Amino acid sequence: MTIDFENALRRSRIETPRYEFKQGILKLDISRSIDQDLLVRIVETACGIANLGPDSDGYIFFGVADREAHADRISTLDGIQKRKFAEHFLVGIDREAIILGISLDEYTKKLVTAFQMSKMTEPLRTQILSSFDTITIHGLTCVRIRIPKQTDMSFVDGKAYYRENSNTIEIQGQKLLSISKLFIK
Repeated sequence: MTIDFENALRRSRIETPRYEFKQGILKLDISRSIDQDLLVRIVETACGIANLGPDSDGYIFFGVADREAHADRISTLDGIQKRKFAEHFLVGIDREAIILGISLDEYTKKLVTAFQMSKMTEPLRTQILSSFDTITIHGLTCVRIRIPKQTDMSFVDGKAYYRENSNTIEIQGQKLLSISKLFIK
């Protein structure tokens, strides 16, 4: 699993439609509070990745900063040393679990709960819930969420999402019809 994780980081020099990198769930301000909006957006992002078509899986990584400025801010706030790997910066989730005063298991449960409580359509929600991996790489714990390829479009609370480059957008109308054709067998 560690080799797969490292290979994914090497393959994706930048965020792409199928790869999303998040430093963690805490805001990078002095409050270090949980970013509740991020927990909502990550579900939408997973839906957007699933709606790229039935050809391949996608991934969301937690504990990986895609911007050096974020990694530097984390180093300052949390007193950790960033570790550059490929074009990304490993910062792990351990530091956030410590700040929150919880175990790594409880930290991961916060991510799982975001999906459990979401109004994401089935079977995607159930498939994602069985696709969480916690990986220790270079002494840091990261979470990888696999977004399995789908045979039908997916929705969150009746809304469809799609990934354009590294952005997750809500789609409607002609764009929705166009994307739905990717799933026609």
